[in-house]
Amino acid sequence: DKNITFEWANDELTRQNSFDCNPISFETHSMWFDSKINNKNSFYYMSELNGNPVGLVRFDTKDNKLIIGITISQKYRGQGLSSKLLRDACDIVRKKSKLPIVALIKKENIPSLKSFEKAGFKFQNEIKINDIESYEYLYQK
Repeated sequence: DKNITFEWANDELTRQNSFDCNPISFETHSMWFDSKINNKNSFYYMSELNGNPVGLVRFDTKDNKLIIGITISQKYRGQGLSSKLLRDACDIVRKKSKLPIVALIKKENIPSLKSFEKAGFKFQNEIKINDIESYEYLYQK
């Protein structure tokens, strides 16, 4: 999973939609990955379709909220899988935590905005993250 997620993390579109657009070294990714897997305040789910890795959904506890993020393999983008993966992951995490689930999305990332809305997230606020115009969404299911 570490190698696959490293490849996904450095995908051009993934970097473009991230709040830090710089490429990630394998050493940095490796430390990040290990910390997420071993952190009891993070939830990290890899998804497969017919035995092939499709994407990941992760939740990080911050300020008494679960901040959700998603990455979809380039091979599976545009197939409508994001909203299903988001819903499924949120349903699993709801059984483990009652903290609100929040998505932080760049304004220009229209595909993510649509996926999160389809998955049951509702717009809350316009915010700036690293001086980037963004939206905050809350899971409402």
